[in-house]
Amino acid sequence: MRSFIRLTRLLCLGAAALVLSSSPSSAQEAAGDPTLQTYARLVPSAARSGAAKAAAVATSDVFEGFLRFPAEEQSFIPMDPGPIGYFRDLLSAGETFANGANDGDTLSATFTPPGGTPSSFPSFVFHSTFNGQQDCWVGGSPQVELCGSQSVDIIWFFSSQCGPTIGAYSMSFSRNGASYASGTFNLKPTINPAKVAAITAPTYDQVNYPTTQYGNFCRDAAGKTKLCSKITTPNPPLATIKQLGCLLTAYAGTITYHGAATTPTDLNTWLTNHNGFDSEGGIQPAKVVQYASTRGVNLTFNRQPSTENPTGPTAFPGDALAGAARNAICAKGPTPIKVLHHSRSNPTGRLHTHYVAAWGRPDTEDSYKLKDPNGGADRDLSSGTIPFDYNNTYYGTRELQGTGTTFSFPGNVTLTLHSPAELLLTDSSGLRTGIDPIAGASFAEIPGAAYNDDSFDDPNDDTDTPAHVDAKVLDLTPGAPGTYNLTVTGTGTGTYDLDLTAFDPTFQRSYTTIEDMPVSPGSTQVYTFTLPVAPGGSFPVSGGFLGGGQRPRDVNHFLTYANPTSSETDLPAGTTSVPLLIFYDAQVIAATFSATLNGTDVTGLFHPAAGTFERVDVPLLSGSNVLLLKIDGNLPTRVATDADRLVFAVP
Repeated sequence: MRSFIRLTRLLCLGAAALVLSSSPSSAQEAAGDPTLQTYARLVPSAARSGAAKAAAVATSDVFEGFLRFPAEEQSFIPMDPGPIGYFRDLLSAGETFANGANDGDTLSATFTPPGGTPSSFPSFVFHSTFNGQQDCWVGGSPQVELCGSQSVDIIWFFSSQCGPTIGAYSMSFSRNGASYASGTFNLKPTINPAKVAAITAPTYDQVNYPTTQYGNFCRDAAGKTKLCSKITTPNPPLATIKQLGCLLTAYAGTITYHGAATTPTDLNTWLTNHNGFDSEGGIQPAKVVQYASTRGVNLTFNRQPSTENPTGPTAFPGDALAGAARNAICAKGPTPIKVLHHSRSNPTGRLHTHYVAAWGRPDTEDSYKLKDPNGGADRDLSSGTIPFDYNNTYYGTRELQGTGTTFSFPGNVTLTLHSPAELLLTDSSGLRTGIDPIAGASFAEIPGAAYNDDSFDDPNDDTDTPAHVDAKVLDLTPGAPGTYNLTVTGTGTGTYDLDLTAFDPTFQRSYTTIEDMPVSPGSTQVYTFTLPVAPGGSFPVSGGFLGGGQRPRDVNHFLTYANPTSSETDLPAGTTSVPLLIFYDAQVIAATFSATLNGTDVTGLFHPAAGTFERVDVPLLSGSNVLLLKIDGNLPTRVATDADRLVFAVP
């Protein structure tokens, strides 16, 4: 087969038609048969040699074979023996060569998808003279006029990315209505195995990193992952890549596939040095995108969450027979997915969370092929062997899309909760995303927002000390301008940390964390913030409750509260204190602050400063406890006072 001009323009399938574009989408998602197109070039007889050159003086036609246009190389190459292509390929094609022609000769081709009906490509007609030129081939799609030779090479192609893989594709080729060649080929429902062959042990086996610290994290006495500086116990044990590096390893392998050779330790070091982890070890996807950009690879990130059960920890699984993972793999490449499994030491105990990279499906399309960081091995999602008993079930995708895209990072907001609680975000128009466990309802209404449980513990070695990352993540990309309310609702008893992070389009981070806030089943705290967020510095957040105690027309924003959420709060009998989470506006005059509790001065409990917040444990007695708070602040034209009255009733 001859070499030919590389196509430098990729293809974009829109809702109705396939058109040439310099900014292609990666997913071919339109319904129905793909639009059929052609690429043709004149070939003078001197370009061929041997018998083919001698035959150029006579009319003849040759089918030269099936071609594929891989997403990785983005140029036409011969299909693999079989012939076979892959559902990750952008295009599939047949190539023909026509020698000699008579005026009015027509070259045509038909295409039949698996189980479908034949469709005809736009044909080519030969004109001995056309618009004052000699020997012209006219036709194809998009239509071309190629003049100067009686011989033409044609690639008859169509979009096959994400297409059906069960059954054969067929093409036939004709001159003047008489067929001279036909053939069939198949698509494999995988990425080309050669393109993911390197994502395996030893490099992509997290077990091979038993002493490499994961980020700058250690484990507390309960195995919970925290920044080492946040653990008071002397010399806390390190959290390691072996224990917690499953998603890290899956991301590293995916980035390698997209063209920047990356080991788990490479990515771990960069994320550690560039604020790439949240406060308890969850990975910030925006920083993964930034890391790839520093290596010359342009990626996007997309999360397809599973639907969480708002009444308990069980998640509703992704559909192993269809669902998001198939489309993500064929359109974007290897895709980290969340799975659950048992440990060898406790085969009937609780399920543990793990991440693997899915890269295709078996020919029967009833499961997924995996690159498993636990062992760096090839496995199948249908496995039922402990500790790889994934049982054909996955829980959401973490998608990185690269090759073939033109993309500018738009910025994003990531809200990460470490706690026995759930998040519910409400925008200024009342749209919601997240979970309301009191109502037993989940929501996915805000455009560009997704909520999922990214917690994992992944005990890949039964002898390891338990370690786990507790993270529920709400992503907002990029986040429409406006004011948002964020409600934290308890599902258990304990404390939570809340990380609020914003990245601007240059990856500058704005960050605030709220630590050790008590929570109990059904308790709520409400925060508010406004987008866009100025790059750098702290993430500006305030309490969702203004405090009451004033007329609506009076000033009431210098003091706000995430807890409580109303002016009067009923508490259980025996309650001895309440955690007041108070926010001081940037315009407060701190020296004017005062507080009394049941008539007693308690100003000393508070530490007001402009633009800060704090948790104050207010002591309570049985009966009605009245807390009065007052502070002055600067308005554009005057100094004003904010005074709030909060009542806590203890039976």
